[in-house]
Amino acid sequence: SSASRSASRNSLVPGFAFLSAPTLEEGIAIAERFAHVRIPLFRFESQRRDGDCFSLSVRERSSLPEALRVPFLTLTMLSLQGLVAAIIGRRLLETRVQFAFARPRDAEICAREFHGSVRFDAPVTAFEMPGSWLGHASPMTDPLSYRTSMQQLESLDPQDGGADLVRLGLLAPQDLHHEPDVR
Repeated sequence: SSASRSASRNSLVPGFAFLSAPTLEEGIAIAERFAHVRIPLFRFESQRRDGDCFSLSVRERSSLPEALRVPFLTLTMLSLQGLVAAIIGRRLLETRVQFAFARPRDAEICAREFHGSVRFDAPVTAFEMPGSWLGHASPMTDPLSYRTSMQQLESLDPQDGGADLVRLGLLAPQDLHHEPDVR
């Protein structure tokens, strides 16, 4: 259907806007502001910590079963790593990814796939990197694409992103209308 094609196209818009933004900092601001519109299971929150450390943490908004939560959070952090690496232009050895879940049986896969260090049993799931990277210009900056992507993001209905997740039973319909902190 045209609605499902539109939803599929719209799910790519936040990542495209992230990469076409002028700087990494502006891309991260897009993730904070719009990622939950497409995937309402979480919100990103950023903060500067201890000197040059910048952290983008995940505030979970739905109680997924662990069998779904662990791979979802892992894929979210891998996707974020990929976006940041595309802008920085190299492996991100200085990063640290921490997960708010116990060390999984396949933890060696995480150690292999993530560029920097990985920690489990952390208080929050977060991606940490040097704050000095925030001003890094994106090699994919495109003012027209960025402006167009931002217009599309601004026009999205926050309820649309959750419809597929509700159908799959990953999100309760009432979770689309408020923002509980579950972890």
